[in-house]
Amino acid sequence: MGRERTHRAVSSDGIEIVAHVHGHGQPLVPVSGSGDGQNDPFPLPELSEHFTCDAVSLRGLGLSDANPDHAPERLEQDIAAVVDSVGGPPVSRRTHGPPRWR
Repeated sequence: MGRERTHRAVSSDGIEIVAHVHGHGQPLVPVSGSGDGQNDPFPLPELSEHFTCDAVSLRGLGLSDANPDHAPERLEQDIAAVVDSVGGPPVSRRTHGPPRWR
């Protein structure tokens, strides 16, 4: 997949959220079941052939800042910060992993 790039966005409460960037094309912001875009086994080789994938590491995971507030609303704000920083909607929501992330 080549050299890894990172993309940084700031959530509404000031937490820096890091996404790991792969590929080129229309933006896609995958969020893994574990919430760790740096270490989760996405099908990134396949996705990055068609999209610029900004794989999000949520707060406290990967290179993102840590914060004790992991309320669902905060996690939504973290993802929204990355989506907004790469050009915003349209966004399609697809999930995999434990129900806590759905």
